[in-house]
Amino acid sequence: TARLSSGSWTLDVALTGPGGTNADVTGTIGADGRMNLSARGAAPLGLANGLLEPRRIAGQASFDLQLDGAPALTSLSGTIRTAGASLATGVQGISLTDIAGTVTLSGGQARVALSSALSAGGRIAVEGSVGLAAPFAADLTVTADSLALRDPELYQTTASGRITLSGPLSGGAQIAGTITLGPTEIQIPSSGFPYW
Repeated sequence: TARLSSGSWTLDVALTGPGGTNADVTGTIGADGRMNLSARGAAPLGLANGLLEPRRIAGQASFDLQLDGAPALTSLSGTIRTAGASLATGVQGISLTDIAGTVTLSGGQARVALSSALSAGGRIAVEGSVGLAAPFAADLTVTADSLALRDPELYQTTASGRITLSGPLSGGAQIAGTITLGPTEIQIPSSGFPYW
């Protein structure tokens, strides 16, 4: 239902869509355009696959969001959660499994706390914040724990460490940190080059 009274709309809407998408939206839209809306529901992460190609993501995300004020990202708050999701990267067969975490929206920023297992072994986690508007200022920490990395024709190793990403993602951000490799095996392919 959508009810108009004194120039303001009062909404009570239930939505359903493909893949288990659902949302309940309630609240008001004032005559001046200011909003006080709540949206709760769930959606399949696969809806983003068109933007992620050639990568593919699967799983479900639940959300509990509020829009209070002018229709802008700075007025948006709430949480988005997922568990048991997966991402196929399309790079050397590497994929992420058991993706779990929360994105908290507030004041035009997204606070991220995500962790995942690597299909070949090890875990990776990302924590920190990202601005929702240009220049998308970030303050992120990526932690790797015994990630198994392998190219059958070139190398096999494990990687652990911590990397920070700070600054605008649109350009000029700084990446720093240390990655430690475990026992590493490198294969030198046969070629016509002479040996020294």
